Amino acid sequence: MNNTSTQTPPNRFSLFTAALFGLFLMVGLVSCGGGGGGSEPTPIVNTVNKTVAGYYTGSAAVKMADNFTALAIPDLRVFVQGSRIMAMGLLDDAANFVLYDIAISSITGTSYSAVVTVYKAGVNIATANVTGTITEGTSLEGTFAGSGIANGTFTVAFNADAKMADLSVNVNPDYRGSINASGIDLRLEIDATGDVVSSASSTDAIILAGCDVVTGSSLTAITDENLYDLVFVLSGCDDATVDGSYTGLSSISDDLIQPLINGFIHFAFSNGSFAGTAVFGG
Repeated sequence: MNNTSTQTPPNRFSLFTAALFGLFLMVGLVSCGGGGGGSEPTPIVNTVNKTVAGYYTGSAAVKMADNFTALAIPDLRVFVQGSRIMAMGLLDDAANFVLYDIAISSITGTSYSAVVTVYKAGVNIATANVTGTITEGTSLEGTFAGSGIANGTFTVAFNADAKMADLSVNVNPDYRGSINASGIDLRLEIDATGDVVSSASSTDAIILAGCDVVTGSSLTAITDENLYDLVFVLSGCDDATVDGSYTGLSSISDDLIQPLINGFIHFAFSNGSFAGTAVFGG
């Protein structure tokens, strides 16, 4: 119970005790946000990092190009870290894979506001506002306020199959898989320090055809989370404008046949103009 009286009861406290008591009150007011004259949103970087960071799966319901016809994304894979949410999924065919790269600007209680950059088939096609709610450590919901595939909602739940980030389980694995909805066309080697290089170039990957993942690329395990920070440096791409540095997030899920041995690695990365999504097997 807070005592707002400024009077000190007579003969109850020494001057030193009264001063110490006042100091405690001041600290309490600061820690509770008192004296500020208003309620500031809790920074998402502090809230999300320790409460909802991780790998999620679920679905989305958006619109087709006419902004009316419903379009489902039944398999939406989502990474949440700091103020960034990356959600990747397939639309009606392989050429229409999508990545939502969401930057949260504010959060109050369980509600957040954000801006999303939408990549379709690897290319930035739109931006839109997003609002949603967070249930700590359990689920995440959002509503896109744009048009087409940037118009709709998504709901995802924390995926417990994703392993806690630990580079020690990735000693010299050779991951192979499709990138940007292509056939199996890229091999990645990841060493125990998190350095990543490709042992074979991408072949028919949409937008990222012919690309090599070169020195400077890395995975960094995020402490106490099932996520890795990702940096890919691409070089030698068929389209030279695609070359360059990308940032993103990644997670590794158990292999059901050989648990805890490499497993499956999920990638989402972008650079403001282009993007990549992938699921590789170890």
